[in-house]
Amino acid sequence: MIRVFFVFALSTSAAAQSLSIGAVAGTNLTNDVQAGRDSIETVFPGTRRPILGVSFDLSLATNTAIEFQALHRELKTTSTIGAFGPFTRTLTTWELPLLFKYTLSGRSVKPFFTAGPSFRPAGNGTGLSHTGITTGAGIAIHLPGGFRISPELRYTRWSYRPIGYTLGAPLLHQVELFVTIDRPSTNRRFSVFRQPVSFGAIAGLDLGDDFIPGIFPNHIPESNSPLFGVLAEIQLPRSLSLEVNATYRPLHGTAPEGSSRVRFAHLTWEFPILLKHRLTTHHRITPFLEAGPSFRAEGNLNLRPVSHYGATAGAGLEFRWRPIKIAPTARYTRWAGTSPPAVSHTAPNQFQILVAIAF
Repeated sequence: MIRVFFVFALSTSAAAQSLSIGAVAGTNLTNDVQAGRDSIETVFPGTRRPILGVSFDLSLATNTAIEFQALHRELKTTSTIGAFGPFTRTLTTWELPLLFKYTLSGRSVKPFFTAGPSFRPAGNGTGLSHTGITTGAGIAIHLPGGFRISPELRYTRWSYRPIGYTLGAPLLHQVELFVTIDRPSTNRRFSVFRQPVSFGAIAGLDLGDDFIPGIFPNHIPESNSPLFGVLAEIQLPRSLSLEVNATYRPLHGTAPEGSSRVRFAHLTWEFPILLKHRLTTHHRITPFLEAGPSFRAEGNLNLRPVSHYGATAGAGLEFRWRPIKIAPTARYTRWAGTSPPAVSHTAPNQFQILVAIAF
């Protein structure tokens, strides 16, 4: 995951914008999990844990920027069950905030504000929600040599608490303190075979249930799950271009475990390779059509193995604002092969609503 974001951020210098690359360190100021006691178990608050990662800050215009970060964090919980324990459980996560940043005017010290979505890939049984909203405020201190140090206080509200989690569940409200050290990189035009290349991010919703439930083992799917990733697009002659996406899409559901149900995740990555044709341009809005093969990798399996290839077609509109391209898109994918209907399996027909932002 971190490698994908690193390549994406380095390459955005193709848009001739100022790109700063740096390191992030911080800690949580709130507890990791819901502490408390019931008739059997006692859960203690987690200790402060270091959060480490990388940061990419792409300026768009005066005082505005988009900030991407990949943050590695461990959530720990310690508990006792009756006279036994203590027992410690560690959840290792990646937090991926995608933030709009506005900086106030100043000389060597500049206050700034951030806001945007946060994403968190998580595996089976962790109880971690995958999406949230983050806001923050801090100051950017400019140092000799072009370096910049930016302490920031952030608040994230995660979207939900999965079924079956109360005592010991990860908290939905999260306050963190970060310090980022970065430095602007050199801007250069980027091309492949002398054709311009743009890079960006893509996010959206997969419409309908995450999978088709079978008779056994009585899985219940979730619906309209989010997906997100990165894209690269190379311009070709005659209003054509070639776009490649790498989108992360977990498939969620619940399965019976004893007398209760437990939420699980079936992790997948989708890689559509699409030939895009732009139609007649009207002002700054360009309709387009796209089609091509799609490939899918998977891990942390909780369903029948999915098919690894399919065909994708889509249509959308491309809006231009300065160096930014914003493209809402509707897509349909037909995946090859299906599993027996008696067993829960991924759906062969997939509909998605997406929004891409490229530079």
